[in-house]
Amino acid sequence: MPLPIIPPPLQPGQTIAFVSPSARLNNILPTALARAKDLFTSQGYQFRELFTPDDGIQSSITNRLSELRTALTDPSISAVICTIGGPSFTELLPALLEDTELHAAVRANPKVVPRAAEDDKEHETSALAFCTRHLFRAITDPSPIGDVARSPTYAPDPALVFKEPESLARPRLVPAGGWAWLRPGKAQGRLFGGCLTVMARLAGVRGVVPD
Repeated sequence: MPLPIIPPPLQPGQTIAFVSPSARLNNILPTALARAKDLFTSQGYQFRELFTPDDGIQSSITNRLSELRTALTDPSISAVICTIGGPSFTELLPALLEDTELHAAVRANPKVVPRAAEDDKEHETSALAFCTRHLFRAITDPSPIGDVARSPTYAPDPALVFKEPESLARPRLVPAGGWAWLRPGKAQGRLFGGCLTVMARLAGVRGVVPD
């Protein structure tokens, strides 16, 4: 098994690129993106948004591939953060799997790419609280984060920002339940996490199809 490649930690003054390789909400929720920019610039980082408006599915795929490639290969960029998750990132996998030039560039110049999706919005009191507690530690320290304590509460409702982009209201919290085991037993194989819709889409990508 290849050894992991650890990127250097992010330093104050370096540039963070925001990309949207799945859902495209940059021009739908500009206020939320502006707040994110303010958060990072207030911590001493530079900010760069990579986004070209789409005019169709193929245009969207082309734009997303170009933006992601720029973020990962531009030497002026030191970290890459995705604005939001979504199932359509799988549309990029066939091209990314074949892009050996990009693979070599990433190996030669690895960058900090923190991962956050469906787990962050249900942890802590909000995605912002989760990022404040864990994200900055992840991008400034190359050592493993270790265990993240389970939150005693979670926010079950959709984020209010989707209905009221200017809202700064805190989400409604309810007590978090424990694990619910559907059935006993053991299993072995490659582990794929995330949305069930993404799992279904992976079956159409030969290079990463689950067992």
